[in-house]
Amino acid sequence: MNLLIQKGNLTRDPETRYTPKGTPITQFGIAVNRRWKGEDGQVKEEVTFTDWQAWGKTGETIARFFKKGEPIICEGRLAQEEWEDKQTGEKRRKSLGKLETFHFCGSKAAESGGQRTARPAGGSPVTSGSDAPLADGMADDDIPF
Repeated sequence: MNLLIQKGNLTRDPETRYTPKGTPITQFGIAVNRRWKGEDGQVKEEVTFTDWQAWGKTGETIARFFKKGEPIICEGRLAQEEWEDKQTGEKRRKSLGKLETFHFCGSKAAESGGQRTARPAGGSPVTSGSDAPLADGMADDDIPF
């Protein structure tokens, strides 16, 4: 079984590129914080950084509604990409999450008294072709899926 679920904050704004056939690929990174008390009673913290890749409408939705610093829950699978370094000729590898589903889980603006204008109600998962309910006052064309 290959299942990766992470809740964290975006480390950079999502970046969308397109394949030669026009399929969107959105890349973004998240930071997941873990805090615990050590044996000495001191609070310790560990941060894990993960790059994610989302294809199609799901990726376009992430690029439209998320910015650096905002929280997100990502579900998908762990994958490994391989390529040859152009300068050294060495083979390189990188692990990343391939997104299948994501959840809106609040925003920094909402925490500081601001308000986010577009988000599915009830923390529903968002996937391409999702029938997630819309928040009050939103029209069907406010969210591109």
